[in-house]
Amino acid sequence: MAKKKFQWVAGEEEDPDAPVEQGRGRSRAKRAHRALEAFAVELLGDPGSWAELELSDEMVAALNEGRRLQARGGRAAGALRRHKRHLASLLRREESEALRDRLPS
Repeated sequence: MAKKKFQWVAGEEEDPDAPVEQGRGRSRAKRAHRALEAFAVELLGDPGSWAELELSDEMVAALNEGRRLQARGGRAAGALRRHKRHLASLLRREESEALRDRLPS
């Protein structure tokens, strides 16, 4: 016997106010990584906030490198995209409490 196309019970409605599940597995990991990349871009645009976040020397050096790549414009688009991924991985390992408070969850 073939599987039914729609398997729901009549009379049961979804609660529109119920929280939406954030997914599982790879999708959730990709969303979290994209959020970290977006936060890294935000940090690249605001170098004044680096001091208050108590970033490691490695992270500050990587952010400076990212600013250098941004200044090159379209000529370094691929390099900047890869560097954003690198910044996101560094952010994940960062141990600053001030930074953890601002990280997207």
